[in-house]
Amino acid sequence: MSNETPRPRTKTEYVRKLAGHCQCDPATLPEARVRDYFLHRRTQSRWGGSAMNHAKCSLRYFFVEHLKIGKAAP
Repeated sequence: MSNETPRPRTKTEYVRKLAGHCQCDPATLPEARVRDYFLHRRTQSRWGGSAMNHAKCSLRYFFVEHLKIGKAAP
């Protein structure tokens, strides 16, 4: 899954979950807040590896492809 482009609905849902958790526009979040979000999902929400990977790929696509922040890993 790491090199695949997530489905459009999946991408939107994970960005919406991030925005809801942080109560702000995800485009304005610093990297530390995104890391805190993943830590919360892993420890408090008990997301498994697959859900974490889907979220990571979706949010990477959002930040790299949509917002042009950072660069994609090879």
